[in-house]
Amino acid sequence: MQYVVDASFVLAYLLPDEYKDRTQEIFEQYSQHEISIISPSLLSFEVGNVLVSGVQSKRLPEKQAFDLYEIFDDFAFPVREPNFARVLKLSIAADITYYDASYVILAKDNQASLLTFDRKLKEIADKYLGN
Repeated sequence: MQYVVDASFVLAYLLPDEYKDRTQEIFEQYSQHEISIISPSLLSFEVGNVLVSGVQSKRLPEKQAFDLYEIFDDFAFPVREPNFARVLKLSIAADITYYDASYVILAKDNQASLLTFDRKLKEIADKYLGN
């Protein structure tokens, strides 16, 4: 099984979250090569941005931000880029951000399921991917 993972899913694993058990199960399967996970390069920027925001707002110590980024980086998800013209088209048609549309198009292009905790994005992905 192949998945595309978005920042909400990764951050639920890295930070205290009610979905921690679900993310741990998926990332354990990934670590044991039972499933594959890919992501757009955008994922690193989104995860990094949330960690920086956490440090700047004093909710996250700087050392912890670096430790969490290292955990994320150790997953070494293969990076694939979506078709950017199709990303733009979906973004406009579905009234979602270009960022969110990139995850959906990447999943579509790779016959993958999208792992996200963003409800609006999940609804759009389910509709677009036929889930």
